[in-house]
Amino acid sequence: MEKNDLLKLRKRRKTKKPNFIRQDSHKKKEVKKRWRRPKGLQSKMRLCKRGYKKCPSQGYRSPSIIRGLHSTGLAPVIVCSKRNLEKISKNEGAIIAKSVGMKKRIELVNH
Repeated sequence: MEKNDLLKLRKRRKTKKPNFIRQDSHKKKEVKKRWRRPKGLQSKMRLCKRGYKKCPSQGYRSPSIIRGLHSTGLAPVIVCSKRNLEKISKNEGAIIAKSVGMKKRIELVNH
C-alpha cells in the first residue's frame, strides 16, 4: 500500500479504537484514568471477558511503515536552533523544542 493510503487507514482505525482506561478508575477518584495493566487473579478485565473494558493489544497498532509518523506523513524532529533546522530533510517535519523562548521561536518560524 501507498503511504497516503496507510495514513488514511490509521486515521479510520483510530476512530474505532477504544479509550484504554485503568480498571475501576470510574469507581474511585484517587485511581487515575491513565492505563495500568490489570493484575488481579480473578480480574475479568485481565481475562478479556465480554462486557468489560478493552485492554491494549497488538491488533490496535498502526501499520509498521507509518508508525511514529505525523498525520501529514512526516517524521517529527525536535528543533532548537537554526543549525538543526537546516539539517532537516524533505521527509521530516520540525517541532520546536519547548525550552526555546519566544524570540528564537519567531526566528525559527520565519527562517
